[in-house]
Amino acid sequence: MTTGATAFEAARTLRAAGAAHVDLLVLARTPETEALPHALTETA
Repeated sequence: MTTGATAFEAARTLRAAGAAHVDLLVLARTPETEALPHALTETA
């Protein structure tokens, strides 16, 4: 992931170099709940 400022500067640099259009895609994934050391457990 990146900050908006980093994405803006990258796009600005690419546009200055002649890019007509710049798209930015950010993908993120979270670990399974069981993999988290602080995962809450249900008690009934």
